[in-house]
Amino acid sequence: MQRYVHRRLAECVVLHYANSAMSGRCSFCEVGGTQSATKTNHHRLFSKTIEGSEDIPDYGDIYWTNMYELLECAGCESVTLRHTYYFQDTDETTIRTYPPRIARRRPRWMNKLPKPMREMLRQAYVALDSNCPALTTMGARAVLDMLLVEQVGDVGGFGKKLKALEESGVVGQKNRLILETALDAGSAAAHRGHQAAADDVNAVMDILENLLQAVYQLDSLADRLRRTTPPREESV
Repeated sequence: MQRYVHRRLAECVVLHYANSAMSGRCSFCEVGGTQSATKTNHHRLFSKTIEGSEDIPDYGDIYWTNMYELLECAGCESVTLRHTYYFQDTDETTIRTYPPRIARRRPRWMNKLPKPMREMLRQAYVALDSNCPALTTMGARAVLDMLLVEQVGDVGGFGKKLKALEESGVVGQKNRLILETALDAGSAAAHRGHQAAADDVNAVMDILENLLQAVYQLDSLADRLRRTTPPREESV
């Protein structure tokens, strides 16, 4: 009887999460145009539940339930796999989606970056999507180092590179101090195992994206504006 009760409890928990998320976040839907994923309705295309149990000597029975669902976004029709895992002994439910939900939209100007830098930045976004803050900040630090070497050469440590970047006119003193903060967050993750909070990770990505856009896109945008803006008429 106890085995049946535990099994039914696991089923009810998994079904609760399954039915409550038919209106969920879609990483691929452009509706709303926000930085984070958009909330849309989803259709369940397929569902399979697998239950398991084990009798542990001197402890008792433990139960777990895995539910796999194929979900289709009602907006953009993209399909994702959602895995809901419930472990009765700890009363914990874990939900994962494949591919992982996009935590931060990629900037449209990414294709303007040099290929090695673009690939490193892509990996940093993948780490962010996978909720790996240390890997994200370390990846951002690596991208920033690549940019520094490209702009001023390998003139020494981060401090010397940032100073050279300021002296070259690419950034001002205030921006240099901001970049130092982003670099320190990556160094803390790499050397001290620091796990930054989500807001702090996004702050690092904000700083990095602003610099990359300023270096690789804004000049071309300004050139286009100069060409398309009519000149001011000279006063007689």
